[in-house]
Amino acid sequence: LNGQVSPVTFGSAKQNFAVNTFLDIFTEYAPPPSARNTKEGVVKPLDQTFTGFVFKMQANMDAVVAEEGGALGYYWHSNFRVPGYNYRENHKHLDLDGKFIIYRRNWAEKQGLMKRGDQIYQDEIEQPGELPNCKCTAKFVYTLENVPRDCLTIKGLEYKKVS
Repeated sequence: LNGQVSPVTFGSAKQNFAVNTFLDIFTEYAPPPSARNTKEGVVKPLDQTFTGFVFKMQANMDAVVAEEGGALGYYWHSNFRVPGYNYRENHKHLDLDGKFIIYRRNWAEKQGLMKRGDQIYQDEIEQPGELPNCKCTAKFVYTLENVPRDCLTIKGLEYKKVS
């Protein structure tokens, strides 16, 4: 509670992976529910009208793992075509759908095989799924074969032919 330790667990509720492990760790180390002051008065965890909400403790760990694992970037996928999906009307994620987003200083860029081209860097925008209720996803790219041509240098085009 004093901020000296930050426990980290990996799991996915969507994939039903390590959920029970996370809950066991959380209940062991997290403080018990306590009363909180609100605008309407004190809310106690055992009040009949008490409600709670769950939020992402840490979002987009797959992006962190991908970047650390050598991903060059990713293709943004918005779910705006899914029936009933109404994140926000005219939100900027629609404009990102299908676009290639580059990780700044990736291995290919450092070797002079890749450049920005007409694309944008990941650190200039929020990540897919980062905002509340956003269900956008990323398809990570690790090799030059799936990088847009405008992002490849002459050296990168030659490297792509050889590999």
